[in-house]
Amino acid sequence: FISSGAGMVLRVPFGTSFQTAHADSHVVRITLPKGTTDIQVVTSVKVDQSRDKTLNFMDTSGCPVIVLKKLNVVGEHQHNLEIHYKASFLAYVFEPAVWITALILALSVLAASRGLDFADSRLGAATFTVKGLERKEKS
Repeated sequence: FISSGAGMVLRVPFGTSFQTAHADSHVVRITLPKGTTDIQVVTSVKVDQSRDKTLNFMDTSGCPVIVLKKLNVVGEHQHNLEIHYKASFLAYVFEPAVWITALILALSVLAASRGLDFADSRLGAATFTVKGLERKEKS
């Protein structure tokens, strides 16, 4: 990874790692971090490019995946490819903040419901009083 002023650059080798090897079909899958935008792929060879998203457990937005395919790859195709993209810091913070907020809300509702008394009054209507704060009259 190289961080430039405008974003990030990922440099990865494309092709076989052996000079005498031959691949009928070569596929490179690159998963980028969440919240990446302005994705540009720069290669010196012509490749078929497609994009996808991968979702993980409890994921809300997914991670972008770039799939590069080339047929009949030989040692001369061993070049570096570059992927230029912009990464957002808020994308890393947003999802954990949503889950933490949901957990706090659920625990608050649970705590509030355990402190309420749903007993019927003399008239049959439900009364909602907080336990420990009701008034007791002396007889």
